[in-house]
Amino acid sequence: FVAKHLTSGHECFSNITSLELFGNDMGDECCKEMANLLRTNKTLKRLKLGDNKIGPTGATFLAEGMQKNTTLT
Repeated sequence: FVAKHLTSGHECFSNITSLELFGNDMGDECCKEMANLLRTNKTLKRLKLGDNKIGPTGATFLAEGMQKNTTLT
């Protein structure tokens, strides 16, 4: 999944400013990976995650990651 690649340290992902992941069947585990990205990423300004399978646990992971992120608008 994309979040796994984004968090794996690939240099090509280090400058992403906008990420749209509509309809990727993201569940709670993917949200956990994405939260890790959000905690450390310094360039992402916009994130769209519509039409996924994000439950309450996944939403909590994302919220925790977003609390540490200073670049999302």
